[in-house]
Amino acid sequence: MVAASNRKGIHMAGNFEHTKRTEQSAASTLVQAEDIITPEELAARLKVPDSWVYEKTRGRCRNLIPCLRLGRYVRFDWTAVATWLSYTALIFSGLSMNQTRSSSGQ
Repeated sequence: MVAASNRKGIHMAGNFEHTKRTEQSAASTLVQAEDIITPEELAARLKVPDSWVYEKTRGRCRNLIPCLRLGRYVRFDWTAVATWLSYTALIFSGLSMNQTRSSSGQ
């Protein structure tokens, strides 16, 4: 615990080290500006139609793609989308292997 004083001589106590650690960990999880892309850019990277990207952002979709909503605009963090793609591929490859095993009678 560290004590600090302001100009009027009032002492304030606070855990300044904890605040620094919290700010550092929050900064490491922030989205980088160069990683933010539009739906059209994401569609081009994934080689899918724009409509597929927009459909994956709607609440009624089962496997929502991670997105940033800025009012009426939708943007994507490429690193979050890449992680989502890896996770989705892992889940669906596991499902297809389980379906293959159950259909072959094992």
